[in-house]
Amino acid sequence: MKQHFFRAMLLALPLLGALHLSAQNKTDRFAIQPKNTLIVGMNLAVNGSHDQLSYFYRNEYIRRFSHLFEGGVSLGFFNYQDSPMTITYWNGHNNVVYKTFIQTSIVSLDITGYIDVVNTRRSLLRFGVGYSLRFDQSLIPVDTYLVKNSSGDFLYTTDYHQEKGTDGGVLVHLGYGYHVTPRFTTAVSARYYSEGKYVSLSMVGLEFSYSF
Repeated sequence: MKQHFFRAMLLALPLLGALHLSAQNKTDRFAIQPKNTLIVGMNLAVNGSHDQLSYFYRNEYIRRFSHLFEGGVSLGFFNYQDSPMTITYWNGHNNVVYKTFIQTSIVSLDITGYIDVVNTRRSLLRFGVGYSLRFDQSLIPVDTYLVKNSSGDFLYTTDYHQEKGTDGGVLVHLGYGYHVTPRFTTAVSARYYSEGKYVSLSMVGLEFSYSF
């Protein structure tokens, strides 16, 4: 009986070893630190200028230098349009709806250095500080008044003020990511940009990244 037991154990040892190595490999997949990461993010952002609330889309490339330190370059886009005033008036035989618009477009080029506060197989808590170069273009209504056209009808018209400019400033980033697979990560993040002449952005959103 004992001989059969020892024979069974001897036969089982290679199988147990293979199972142990297999389980170890599955766990160690998440210990691999890829050098490159591509991020696509969608954020709900506020531009302090005129209290504009809109979406901010961001694409970023991150390069890992060590287990703790990374550097990233990103390009972001903020587009806002709103109707601050709507007028309904009678013009001849028609009811006419007249609207004024405020529009803002921001392109942000960011360079950021990151520290991985937490970097485990499943979790990544990333803190970053960097510099942002922002290009702003805004169209703002100034005065709205009635004019009389050649047919004798009264029409509303609006004078718009156009602003174009470049801002630069410090940015601060904080994000928590969860590694769904060794290469695919989802994250929530918050980012704040120091106030400039045209732009004062702060945002929170979701990120999806692929590492290779």
